[in-house]
Amino acid sequence: MAHGANMNDGKWPAPEIEAEGYFEQARLTLDGGADVIFVEMVWEWKEHGINAVRGACASGLPVIVCFTVFNAPSCEDAMPQLHDGSLVEEVAEELSTGVGWSNVVGICIHHTKLPLVLPCLEAIRRGGWKGVVGAYPDHGTFEMPHWRFEPLEANKILDYISQWVEKANCQMVGGCCGIGPETISAISKWCQNFNARKGCVCLPPTCEPCTDPVKETASVNKENSGEQKHEEPKKNSNVLVIETRDV
Repeated sequence: MAHGANMNDGKWPAPEIEAEGYFEQARLTLDGGADVIFVEMVWEWKEHGINAVRGACASGLPVIVCFTVFNAPSCEDAMPQLHDGSLVEEVAEELSTGVGWSNVVGICIHHTKLPLVLPCLEAIRRGGWKGVVGAYPDHGTFEMPHWRFEPLEANKILDYISQWVEKANCQMVGGCCGIGPETISAISKWCQNFNARKGCVCLPPTCEPCTDPVKETASVNKENSGEQKHEEPKKNSNVLVIETRDV
């Protein structure tokens, strides 16, 4: 797919070649010494996203699935959809069973506009996902050949983050395209203040005595049925900071 092209114009390789590419990348990531794999830009599930996550899971590393949602009307109706019509809630329900997804330890919403994030996080929780959830939205618009940055008041995104934490027990927050270092700095300070109010005064995520939500969620109970049971992190446990950069 050409950079910046319409998603519907993409030309995918044959399914078996595509799947092998995901497995190969996961092996290379493991061999390179990665501790966790974030599968990003999962804007479709039924044909491509599911295979990307399967490839990552085959590595044996902890995997965090990162959905990208563009469908604003579906979010306004509290039924967020991916580009192929898959409901975020139903995909979260599938992942929450643990069957075939034993090392999926977190679900994030990323590269998604700020107002759409909360409905997506709430859909993930309605789907029964009790593990870590995170959010690192974008801000601005892509216009060939560059991202067009738009002003963003720090208080605006912090107000959103407060809602994500309170209403969806969101534990990882940050920014994707269009979220600059000044905003990340403000988010980091918000997280430090939030964690300090609970008795933690360190800079996340380096504090060993405090709860690490990813490690905590990776510890699961398996029943005879083979289904995986995630233990939901404590309400308002430590919030970590995620940052990604445009290249």
